[in-house]
Amino acid sequence: MTRKLVLLAFAVLLVLPATHAVAGKKKLKPWKSETATIAVAHHFLTGTSGEMVNVTIQEFINRCAVPATQGFDAAIFEVPAEYQKVAASASAVGSSSGLEGYDLDMYFYDASCTMVSASEAAGADELAYMPKGTTWIAVLNWSGDPNVSVHIELKDDVPATHAVASKKKKPKKPAECPAATYAEPASASVSRPAPDAKIIKVTDAATAAAPVTLEYEHGAALWDWFSGNIPGEQEGPRPILEDTKWFNIQVDSSSLVAGLNVRIDWAIPSPSDIDLHLWYGATGAQAAFPGSSNLNPVGPMPLMSPNGGMGWESIRGFAVPDCSTFLVESRAAITAGEAMTLTIWLGEPTF
Repeated sequence: MTRKLVLLAFAVLLVLPATHAVAGKKKLKPWKSETATIAVAHHFLTGTSGEMVNVTIQEFINRCAVPATQGFDAAIFEVPAEYQKVAASASAVGSSSGLEGYDLDMYFYDASCTMVSASEAAGADELAYMPKGTTWIAVLNWSGDPNVSVHIELKDDVPATHAVASKKKKPKKPAECPAATYAEPASASVSRPAPDAKIIKVTDAATAAAPVTLEYEHGAALWDWFSGNIPGEQEGPRPILEDTKWFNIQVDSSSLVAGLNVRIDWAIPSPSDIDLHLWYGATGAQAAFPGSSNLNPVGPMPLMSPNGGMGWESIRGFAVPDCSTFLVESRAAITAGEAMTLTIWLGEPTF
């Protein structure tokens, strides 16, 4: 009888660790952060030395801690320790009492405050995949109302198939990106991309040393920036004589997030002012605009001056998800005509 009791106790001891292991696999409880307020709305831009033109996020990167400027033009959230160990879904949820709404974007950083992923979808709230090892989440309001309230919600609901794939040393990438789609861009230009325009695939083979290169020409063009401000007339600049060129591109990278670089060049010295615009292919919303004046290299926004000058304009390191689509607009603002060069390549995301 005593022997049976000993064997039974031993059997229980063997079962207990297994039971504990099963319990350890339970999903984490959903987590909700405290609410922060983002005072100023603007998108990520790149400054003179490649730094983020976002006061709060740049201070966060420099200090690798919640910055003193928290809430000025971004909000920084520290991920709970238990969620740093798993991949999860992350939501940035906002609220605003204004009329223009908001468009939240999220940027994920590891313990060293190095960006590991980004989500910049068009729309008010943002839902994205948070990679395992994420320690910090930065949220900014791309456009819209000031003083937008925002909080983060995390859920341990990443599909099991995704979790298994993430454990492989070499996760397989889909054979090819889905078919590219392009919405009408919200451009002030009258012309639009041709429906059957060729799609330029930008892969990892396109580097700064060996970019995708296209030669094209601008004819004479002139835009009016002044009369549109008269009450009753069309707002903003409008073409008097237009010559705009469009290029459809799709990013096809081995990385989940890549840095898209787009540049236009023409011969100098030159009296021409030619603007570069990048539009999201899926929604037609504006993605990036250097904003420089080629006649005055300092440009209307001094912090943006490294993105343009006489004879060139560029968008550098724009963080984009794999398989995303974009429309590149080369808008001749003031010119008698120029022979142009468009170069596109992928690199590290910087904004």
